[in-house]
Amino acid sequence: MATENANIPKFPFPRPESSYDPPAELKNLRDAGPVHRIQLFDGTNAWIVTKNKEVCEMLTSEKFSNERYTRQGYPEIHSGGKKGGEKPTFVHMDDPEHSKQKDMVESFFTLAAVEPLRPEIERAVDLLLDSIKERGCKDGPIDLVQDFSSLVNPKVIFALFGASMMDTDQLAGSSAALGGTSGTAGELGHTDLHEYLSSLIDDRIQYADRPERDLISKLVIEQYKTGAMGKDDINRLVYMLFVAGNTAINSSISLGILSLLQHPKQLNAIRENPRLVKQAVEEILRYHTPSALNSRRVAKEDVRLGNQVWQSL
Repeated sequence: MATENANIPKFPFPRPESSYDPPAELKNLRDAGPVHRIQLFDGTNAWIVTKNKEVCEMLTSEKFSNERYTRQGYPEIHSGGKKGGEKPTFVHMDDPEHSKQKDMVESFFTLAAVEPLRPEIERAVDLLLDSIKERGCKDGPIDLVQDFSSLVNPKVIFALFGASMMDTDQLAGSSAALGGTSGTAGELGHTDLHEYLSSLIDDRIQYADRPERDLISKLVIEQYKTGAMGKDDINRLVYMLFVAGNTAINSSISLGILSLLQHPKQLNAIRENPRLVKQAVEEILRYHTPSALNSRRVAKEDVRLGNQVWQSL
């Protein structure tokens, strides 16, 4: 078994040195076939799926489960991944509960719902760029993540939650706003943001007879007041939406700008024809996949995928 494990690649794969391109191992495995054995941090063996057809099959099949906290054998990628007693959000639920919770908030993230936020987004971006230009590099290089991308999205998400502009500016630089991929406060200990969101929920509950038009008010009126969700459930859901969404967009902005700088021909093409921005954004999301480590499943029954048979535990 030791000899066999020595030949199994360890996951997650390291990025190429001085590069943020996808790991070369992914291409090598994809060229060799759609499904391969990998070894996780604790020596546990798992499968990695590398081709689109099989990935879509795995993510849509009812033979696989995304119930992280209740299913034996769920693949964890680091030691702090799963903690006892943690209640899941819809990210780690199967249908019908997954769709039920997703439907509670999905309307706030459609193109039609986000479009009215465009002026606020543009204002936030312009203010940050003006600040960077004014400061220049007299005190050292500009940090793209710290000085720009990590500060844009929090303000947008806080607007969806109905936070005041003063609170938004203050919390945009909080520890949770600046990083983390977890969907739970318990895993990251971001008490500043967690406590503020809890106070927002308390406020919406107190004034439920005069609801606002923000996402938290919708959850309080439609879920809390009807008894469908408790306050802790709403707190977990709202926290997950902020931390997971913020980190993914933060990474996409940073890696997208970096990729364009590394490919000047594509950057010049966008400068000459700004209408290409939409295509560029879609390609950046495809290429870098900011949530690349979150599409994990465990087999509920023995099932064949690609050229391998997955056994349930």
